[in-house]
Amino acid sequence: MSLKLMAVDDSRTIRRIVTTYARDLDPEVEIFEAADGQECLDRCNEYIPDIIILDVNMPVMTGEECLQHLRTNDHTKDIAVVMLTTESEKQLVVRLLQLGVQQFIIKPFEKQEFIEKVGGVLSKIETQESGGPKTASTPEGPYILVVEDKENIVRTIQTAAQATHEVVVTPDAGQAMGHFKKRAPALVLANLAMEGTDAFDLFAQMRKVPERQEARFVGMCLKTANEVITRARGTGYIQILVKPFGPVEVTEVISAKSANSVETETQGDVFIVKCEGNSFASMISMILKAVDGAAEEGFMKLCFDLRSIPEASLSDVTIWGGIAEKTESLGMSATYTVPSLEIVDKLKGLVDTQSLEVMTDQDEALGKLAA
Repeated sequence: MSLKLMAVDDSRTIRRIVTTYARDLDPEVEIFEAADGQECLDRCNEYIPDIIILDVNMPVMTGEECLQHLRTNDHTKDIAVVMLTTESEKQLVVRLLQLGVQQFIIKPFEKQEFIEKVGGVLSKIETQESGGPKTASTPEGPYILVVEDKENIVRTIQTAAQATHEVVVTPDAGQAMGHFKKRAPALVLANLAMEGTDAFDLFAQMRKVPERQEARFVGMCLKTANEVITRARGTGYIQILVKPFGPVEVTEVISAKSANSVETETQGDVFIVKCEGNSFASMISMILKAVDGAAEEGFMKLCFDLRSIPEASLSDVTIWGGIAEKTESLGMSATYTVPSLEIVDKLKGLVDTQSLEVMTDQDEALGKLAA
């Protein structure tokens, strides 16, 4: 059965471009055209397409208004929709995602982008119709591994990543490990509270994979899940995306470079961990890796030099607790140097960081360990 596609745009030129590109997906594609949202709805009364390529800005009825009507009609609510837009406002993207848009294509667009994005949506349709998920191949280019079973969360991530990374999605820990071992992702985004998959055990297994130590791990959970957030940061997740979140928040996580660095050196029997950058949270996996390295080399005294990190980034006490828990579990003594006394005062008296020796003078920190 040939593909049925509807091109909805007030520009005849765009409709012709969509038609041409769609024929590269399926030479026998059946194309229907509409010049505005109302005409799209009228044509859907005649037949139901497999997919609608829908422009946002149109006269008579906009793409957003048309989408709202499509989703409230039992006959059209399940049609796959790809939006064509020149808009980038957060509120618009969030609204369209909530209405169930499968993908976005920003004008102007090239053939390859159209084929990849529309083809990806069609592949998902075929997978659903075939009765179950198929294991996606591991991409050759930069990709993000998403361990998640909620479709709305996946769509948000795909929208944010579409310009820079492919997205591989699986709720299955075994499949996630298969991708991870085959080729390192730029980022792992994992639902920390997903039924049937232990995101913490998965993380522990991934950290053991050789040559994958630089992968970045970000957890996802509800804002109110305080125990889960604390555990995740103590385990080594560099950041937590609290739900609900939108494409803008995901984009910020994706674009966060490892402009942060963790270097190590030794001074006598003290192992020094020097951290530089703007995000303390983003360094947590590198810091914990450094602690493991110190333990493997037989060092039992650690000095964390955090003086180059902005004070605001050092204010998350749950991260401090995670590092303290790690060093204590290994029987290590540790001191920390920070840029100001304000951070020292903030950390005093915290139940989960009682063992922290925090100060502003590096020589004093080293002296504490030598005493």
